[in-house]
Formats: sequence, structure tokens, C-alpha cells
Amino acid sequence: MRSVSPMTANREFSTLVREVERGESFLITRCGRPTAKLVPHSAGKTAGPAWAAAHRRMMARLGEGASLGGLRIERDGLHGRQGSALPSTPAFPSVRSTAMPASGAGPQ
Repeated sequence: MRSVSPMTANREFSTLVREVERGESFLITRCGRPTAKLVPHSAGKTAGPAWAAAHRRMMARLGEGASLGGLRIERDGLHGRQGSALPSTPAFPSVRSTAMPASGAGPQ
């Protein structure tokens, strides 16, 4: 695996991607410390019955939502999608009540 700096990776990204398509891997380092890898995509990690079963279990759990002391939190509500929203409770005040004043000054 060859090492490249972030500047080189940015400047030669298309070339690096072509080399990765041929099976080469790159370690991107900043000040000599590894920060990222550019490697070929491996379809094998997401294929197979064990991965598929784990994915089904995870999606089922996400669909069920979580209950925190009677407060029901669902995935769609967290993402602002229709059908579910976080209720307004003292434990979860509205965003407006905790927002910073327009002047940018903090609470007095």
C-alpha cells in the first residue's frame, strides 16, 4: 500500500481512483500519521446470508422505534419525516425555547 498526502490525493484523485480500480490501495497520511485509506470496494462484505440476516434485524429494530420511559422515539420522527414526531415534553423542550438570540449573545 502506497502512502500519499492529502494534497497529492486531492490533486491526483482521478489517477488514484483508476489505480484503485486496478486493485491498488493507498494510505492517506497527514504529518506522517495515517488518516484514511483509499481501497477497492469489496462487494463480499455486504453479501452473504449472515450479513443479510443482520441487516434485516437492524431494519426491524429501527422500524419498531425505542421507548425511553414512556417517550416513544421513532426513526422517522428523528429525521423530520411525516408520520412520527417527538412530542413536546418538559424533558425535550422545543428548539425555539433554547435557541440563541438573533444578536448572537448567549443567555443572560
